[in-house]
Amino acid sequence: MNVILNSDVIYSKDLRRTDLPIQVVEFLQKCAAAHHALVIPETTKIEFEKEQAKARVNPVAEIDRAANLLRQSGIDVPVLVASEIVPEVKLPQLLDQIVGLKYSIVEATLEDYQIALRKACLREPPHPPEGKSDEMRDLVIWQTAARIANQTGGAVLVSRDEVHTHFRGDAEATAHQLSRATDFEQALEILEIETTSGAIVKSYLLSRWDQILESELPLVQGANIRWVKDINFTDDEAGLTLISSKIAIATGAGAIAVCQTVLTVQNSQLMSVSMQPESASKIELIFEQPEVTDNQFAEKLESLQDILGS
Repeated sequence: MNVILNSDVIYSKDLRRTDLPIQVVEFLQKCAAAHHALVIPETTKIEFEKEQAKARVNPVAEIDRAANLLRQSGIDVPVLVASEIVPEVKLPQLLDQIVGLKYSIVEATLEDYQIALRKACLREPPHPPEGKSDEMRDLVIWQTAARIANQTGGAVLVSRDEVHTHFRGDAEATAHQLSRATDFEQALEILEIETTSGAIVKSYLLSRWDQILESELPLVQGANIRWVKDINFTDDEAGLTLISSKIAIATGAGAIAVCQTVLTVQNSQLMSVSMQPESASKIELIFEQPEVTDNQFAEKLESLQDILGS
């Protein structure tokens, strides 16, 4: 699947000499390993390089000032070309550092611009009705992303911009198979690539996997976790953390069981595991540490049910 990045998720005030910010690199490494291609709209490239040009001004000026100061002090300083010492680094050069990453820089088409212009003028979705009047650039990226998703059978747009995330764009995004994420963690979930939060949940579950297999859930030996999504951490006043998530498990019998799962954790120790298959009406307590009393669990279960709306 194509992954499309808006400039706000790769933005950096710091001068990037050899690589992108670490969170961007780690995300793109995971995409490359899972054979997802990166698409950079031309406007994203232009904005990124504009900010890098700003970040380059001070280092260049500091070299010139230092050389002049030394000369004024009678020290012989060879001719320096500060702009060559701090060279411009283009976005493709930084992307080339990520092993295995396939990417393309995509220009908006004339039709993209025309549709974006109409939406800007008429404030059509996804333009928020109360939004600024100068959001043509965001609408061009939106239209480019929708076109790419439609042409390739789906894409993920990673952006925090209101135009790209507003609910008014839901219908059009669905029609074009365009998924939207406001951060890299959400994007990894959409791409079904394991996230840091997902790895935590998976680790806790695997520590009690034998008990999960022995429960009333329709699982047999060979069952394994396929994915973990919709992860939410909630802390309470007693120092307990409720971790709710949705997981898919290959049952070991040729089926997939999707379950709402809740873990209770205290000081990094797993205190209880509860799971509810989509076809079930009740949450099943799989595991509970003796230190957690029935009343305490009942209170946590009630709190959990309020969170889940069940």
